[in-house]
Amino acid sequence: MLIEEGIGMAFTFSRLVNTKGTGLVFRPLSSAIESHLFLVWKKFNMFTSASELFLKRIREEWENSEG
Repeated sequence: MLIEEGIGMAFTFSRLVNTKGTGLVFRPLSSAIESHLFLVWKKFNMFTSASELFLKRIREEWENSEG
């Protein structure tokens, strides 16, 4: 990845990318930028195991942030 090689940078939401043990760090922008995000899917849809894990993590994060 170019970022790991020190050739670039990436913009991402806080805690979206796990930087632990990678040598990468998350640096917030000086003024907060807020964005509304919506996740939409078909009712009764069959999900892959990766999709299920993704939704589980999103729900956990949502519950933790309501706190």
